[in-house]
This record gives sequence, C-alpha cells and structure tokens, in this order.
Amino acid sequence: KKKKKKKKRTTLTMASPWSMLQQQLQQHMDSGGSPENFAPNTVAMVTPEVVARAVPLNDTNVQFPSGTLVRYRGLVQDVFDPEMYLSVVECIDKEGITGWKSGWCRDNHEQSPNHKINYNSEHNSMKLRQTLYCIPIPGETEWVKEIHGSRVPKSTTKNTAIQRSKRQMDTEEDEMVVDSDKGNAADDEATPKRAKTDGEQEALAKAQLNLGAQLNMEDMRAVMTKVYTDDSVPAVNSLVEVIGIYELDPSTGTAELAEEWSDFQEEFKAHNPPSSLIPRVHCLSIRPLETSNPLMPNPVAGNPVLEHARHSAPRVRAHLKDLIIQTLGGTEMCPELVADYIILHLLSFVHRRLDGNAAVLGKFSVGIQNALPSHSKAFAELCETLLTKVQSFSMSLESLNTSRLIPRKCNISNKLLFGLLQLGPGTELILDETAMNEGQLNNQGVKNLQAIATLLTAQTVTCDYEFTPVELPADIPIVVFSQGKSLLPVDIRLKLNGTVKTDVNVGSPHIEEGIMEELRRYFTGMKSLPHAINDDVQEMIARDFSQMRQAQPQTVQADTLHRLLTMARLQSQSKGETCLSINTWKEVISLETRRQHLMV
Repeated sequence: KKKKKKKKRTTLTMASPWSMLQQQLQQHMDSGGSPENFAPNTVAMVTPEVVARAVPLNDTNVQFPSGTLVRYRGLVQDVFDPEMYLSVVECIDKEGITGWKSGWCRDNHEQSPNHKINYNSEHNSMKLRQTLYCIPIPGETEWVKEIHGSRVPKSTTKNTAIQRSKRQMDTEEDEMVVDSDKGNAADDEATPKRAKTDGEQEALAKAQLNLGAQLNMEDMRAVMTKVYTDDSVPAVNSLVEVIGIYELDPSTGTAELAEEWSDFQEEFKAHNPPSSLIPRVHCLSIRPLETSNPLMPNPVAGNPVLEHARHSAPRVRAHLKDLIIQTLGGTEMCPELVADYIILHLLSFVHRRLDGNAAVLGKFSVGIQNALPSHSKAFAELCETLLTKVQSFSMSLESLNTSRLIPRKCNISNKLLFGLLQLGPGTELILDETAMNEGQLNNQGVKNLQAIATLLTAQTVTCDYEFTPVELPADIPIVVFSQGKSLLPVDIRLKLNGTVKTDVNVGSPHIEEGIMEELRRYFTGMKSLPHAINDDVQEMIARDFSQMRQAQPQTVQADTLHRLLTMARLQSQSKGETCLSINTWKEVISLETRRQHLMV
C-alpha cells in the first residue's frame, strides 16, 4: 500500500515557528517586496493560545530540539553589543532557480541536498540584532518554582520528543521562496544534532563565562536571548519574560577568529559559548516581568484577583502580624510595634527618584537590634515561604572578604561578571550582621561593605568597570539583623527585647494552606495598588509637619517628611486602601512616636 503523503501543517506549533517565518517571507516576496524591507509580524505569531503551548524552559529538564517554541523568565544579567546577522539569504536549487530563505530567529542556515545558500550574493539582507545574557531569577523561592513546574502539561515534553523522533524518521519538505513559478526547492529543516563537547571544552567554556563561584552552573539554565525588534532593549538587572525559538547549533563555540583579530579572541569566545552549554533563544516577544508570582496575573493591575485581595487585606494583615511575632520569638521578644514596621518594609518598593538619586522615594530598609543568630534564619524561612524572591547573606568577615557582591566588567572578554547583588526588583535581601566577627577587612571586603551601604542609601548597585564605577538603579528591600546598633545606614532602626537571651521560641510557625495562598497574593497585590492623597489630608500633613519642625528643629528635616509619607503610603496599602485617610496618617504618627520611645 502506498503511504499517504502527509499534509504540511500551516498552523504554528511548538516545533514549527521557523516554517511560519518562511511563510511570511513567501507572502512578502509574492507581493513584490524586497529582502531588505522584510520584517515578520511576530505579534501575530505569539497568540495567547500559542504562548500557553510554549515549553516553559525554566521548569523542565528535558533536552529540546532546535526550533521548539519556548517560554523563559529571567534576569538580564548582561547586554552585549549589537551584532550583524543575515535576515534574508539567497538560495539556488538543483535546477538553478533562485529563491530566498529567512534568517530571522536563527543562527544556523542549514545547507540542503536540494539547494545551496549563496552567502556571497549582493542581494542578501544584513540587519542588526541585540543579545541579552539572561539567567533564571536569582533568589526565586521554591514554592514559585514548584507551582510553575506543576503547570507544565505532561504532554509537553512527550510531544516534543515525538516530534523530534518523527523528524529523524521522515523528511518533511519545506519551502524556499522562489523568484519563478517553476516549482519549489526543498529546505531541509531537520533538527540539528546536539554538539558533543568534551570535558575540556566544557570546562573551558565555564571558566570563560565565570558566572561566579556562588552559582551552580548545572542549575543556572542561562540562555542568550537574541532580540530583533527596534524597541528599547531591557536594562541590566531587569526581569523579563521571553517567548522565542530555542536553538542548539553545533557550530557555535567552535569558530575561531582570523589571526589579524586575535586580540579579540577571548571576547569572541565569551560571547559565543557552545550552545550545548548556553542555548540560544531567538525572541518573538519580550515584556517586563512585573511579578513572577504564579498566583497572580502579569500585569496585576485591573485584574479581579486584585480586588479580592484588596478586600481581604485587613484580615490577612492581622494573620501576617501574628506570624512575624511568632517567628521572632513571641510577644516576650518581639513587640507588636516591630511587626508593624516589618509589614511596611515587606511592602516597600522604589516608586520615584528625585534629582537622580538625591532622594529615592519608597525605599524602607529596616535594622533590627538585639537579634540572636537564629532570628535571621527564622525570618528568612518565613520570607521564603511567602515571598517570590529572597536572598540571604551572612556578613561574616570571611564572607565579606571572599564573596563578589558587585558585578565586575571584564575588559578582556567584554562581559559583565555576576555579582551577588545583581538581584531583580522586589527581591528581599536579608543581611545577618550577627555573624560578623573580629578581624580585618581586605580590599574586597571594604568594597563589598561600601556596595551594601550604597544599595541602602541610594538603591543602586555599583558595577566595577575597573577604571570607574557605574551605578545601576535597583529596587531591593533590605532588612539587617544585628546584636548591637548596625553599622549600616538603614532607614528605620528597631529593637527586640534584649533581656530575653534564649531562642527557644524563635522559628517559622506552621501556616495553614488556605491562609498561605492569601498571604502570597497579599504582597504582590498590595504593592500594585494605586495611591492618592486628598486635599484635606494634605493640609493636615502640612500642619503636623510644621509643628514637628518647631518642636524639634534639629532632628526633623526634609527626609523626615519623605519617610513619613512613605510610611503613610505603605500603611494605607497594607490595609488595602487606595487613598490615604486621616485615620491612617494618625496611625503613622503614632507608630513613629512609639518607635522613638522604644529606641531611647
């Protein structure tokens, strides 16, 4: 029996985005277009249905074939210089018919027995694209990864494997866009086999990439994202979600520069590692990742889930306050006032900068004195249970002297080397100053301490560019646990009960599943609420601040007003309110009065 010839699919599936790009090129050339002005409509390709079927690269550990449509969330760790690529290339089939092949969203232009690529054609179109070096979100908590992973369809990896095996068994014809109506030449889009790299080559690649000794390369799942649009490129340290085409090209990482370019050999290798180590994702769509919370939509604003979270905020806030008190040792050790301030801290974020970084509005770092070593660990465990991104750092002398907290630009490889302070916006940073011991800081330790201080005061991460530092804007809430007064410049200083010396009651309490989900939604939801101040409340604030300055002219300054307004905003949002009320303003004044008495 004759086998029926399979019909070629015309819809975009997880294994056929390159075919769709080729079809768009066919339509463009048929309508009289030229190779130079071809620009595919990637927006039409990335429909919600297609995105839902894209393989989530962060949450699966399967080797995908080239051409798979994938979804990736990560942090932009570095932005490389723009590079040239062949967007449309001329092809010639066996009969001498000239045609065109799309070079969008791929590195490897495969030769086929049915046609040859003319790389020297004067009609080939060259364009620029941008490369982003992306890593999985640093500090992303386990519950976030588990929920994302649980949503991966079981058929995803199975279907991908089936598609790969079928392609190895069958040869599917593909189009080459021709200038004549005398037929089609085939374009072999078979999946290239994964490049086999020996141990020495892989070890060399890892050494060249040097993402930091603190990171496990096997767990990194870093990708090089190729961006093809003319839109503004995401900045370093921003969080993004990418929908794109996955490619493993055996030729990457093996090319060598000509002898006259030997001075740039290290840079070339660092920017072109083997794709078996760092895969390429050719971007069809890229957008800022407002939240990585799998329980909330992205973006959050305007979604019904937010309205539900807002109405339940007072009840959830009360649960949260009790949890914080229990975590830090109960009411004997942790006053309610401390828990109130910690809630404000956990909701804080930078919402405006004045005169560069002269005033950073929204930051609200907290230093907690009289802390035991177990307090930092217990608080970190609570945060890892509730928040989406948490990073802890022990400020021991050894850690400060040996860790690389700030990113460093390597002028040989022209690459930004990872630093532990390269964190995405909203990452909770917990510093354990109780671990600090006696000794002398070396040059690295001094730099690290200065970087932490700069992050606290200006919310910027210092990048070491060898000859001059470069400040990158950040949004990282920081809490510091210390035995005495912290040596770091925090915004708010608090004290636990120093007369209690035992940590027997310190530890993260059990949280019921129902309230757990509400708490996880609470932080994301309340941060996204709008905030307004009516005229009558503004007048009261002006009167109260004037009286404060008259009573305490030496201590009440302009930054005092900024701090009070930040607290008022956070207190209002913590209760699910979108407009500052007179009652909430009075609560803030009361909190500050009680705190000043506590710190005497």
